[in-house]
Amino acid sequence: PFEGLGRSGAWVPIVRKLLGEDFILLFCGILLACGDAEGATDDQLWHTDGGHLFSDVDLPCHCLNVFVPLVDLKEDNGPTQF
Repeated sequence: PFEGLGRSGAWVPIVRKLLGEDFILLFCGILLACGDAEGATDDQLWHTDGGHLFSDVDLPCHCLNVFVPLVDLKEDNGPTQF
């Protein structure tokens, strides 16, 4: 079901506009953050979800990540920070 969202989700028209009609879905998966017995989780360190194509050249956008939360995001359940 997740791969279908990658091809027909509500964001696909925006992705096509940003990356072109011939964009390719590189990965479709799930990220699960589990807490301890009390449900507490540690904050993740700030990080990039994907690297640059080259370390010595800045290029236009070549890739983007789309997050689809499976629960409502609120301050108390640890929303993604941007």
